[in-house]
Amino acid sequence: MYGEERPLHFCTEEGGREFITSPYQKGYTVAVIDAVQYPYKFREPGFQCPIRLEDPRMIKVFPLSLAKMLAMGDQIRPFSIRQHNNMRKCHGCGNNAAAESMKRCGICFSVWYCNKECQTAGWTTKTHKSDCKFLKDPDLRALFLFKWDEAQVCDGFPLRVADDSC
Repeated sequence: MYGEERPLHFCTEEGGREFITSPYQKGYTVAVIDAVQYPYKFREPGFQCPIRLEDPRMIKVFPLSLAKMLAMGDQIRPFSIRQHNNMRKCHGCGNNAAAESMKRCGICFSVWYCNKECQTAGWTTKTHKSDCKFLKDPDLRALFLFKWDEAQVCDGFPLRVADDSC
């Protein structure tokens, strides 16, 4: 929660087995929508209140570290969203161009390019070669596009985002 480690408390008949449907390991990021710490009435001093989970739609495990996710979001977001005046920013050269003249990555659908040369530059000199395999996950892409500071309906994963990247 807020970049700190917190225990997760699964409050279900199956003991949480229905929450984690994909393999996970240390170093992966657990995303919890609307995470709330559950305060126990009787606890030892220094005890960290766990996050109580009852709805399996509110959790997803991503196979990369939180630091990598945050860095990737900061890096990808400017190249994923439509700019003002219907412009896009090329991930290869960084120039803005008319949205209708740009082509998007056909694997992850996250970044846009002016042409084949810019796509090659984005793949080889930028981090897109390593990021693309993670960005194929529509929920990871949505995390980067979701306007968390605005009122949007978010009832869990899969995330539905007003995709202004289209």
